[in-house]
Amino acid sequence: MVSTWAGVPQVDGCIDGDRLIARFSQPAELAFDKHGSLFVADSFNHVIRKISSDGKVAIVTGVPGTAGSADGSNGHARYSILTVSPSVPMVLWWLWTHIMS
Repeated sequence: MVSTWAGVPQVDGCIDGDRLIARFSQPAELAFDKHGSLFVADSFNHVIRKISSDGKVAIVTGVPGTAGSADGSNGHARYSILTVSPSVPMVLWWLWTHIMS
C-alpha cells in the first residue's frame, strides 16, 4: 500500500511545520541521514527541505520560488535543478555540475 507521509497530494506550495500540513512542489529526490531525518529536493520550490524524525519540515537551503545559480549561505544560495545524494549527506547536485555540501 502506498500512502502520503508528508504534504498533501495534488496541493502545491512551500509551507514548513508539521509534516501533515507541509506543502511541497514537485519533490524529486529523497535521502535519509544517519539520524533518521529525510532530505527532500523540493524541485519547483528550488529548495532542500528536511523532515526531522519527529515529523517537522523545514527549509535547509535555497529560497522558495527563486531559481538561480549563486553560492552562499541559506537565504543567499540559489539553485535551478536539485537532487540529494543518499550516499553523501547534504550534497546538492546542480544541473551545471556545481557540487556543494
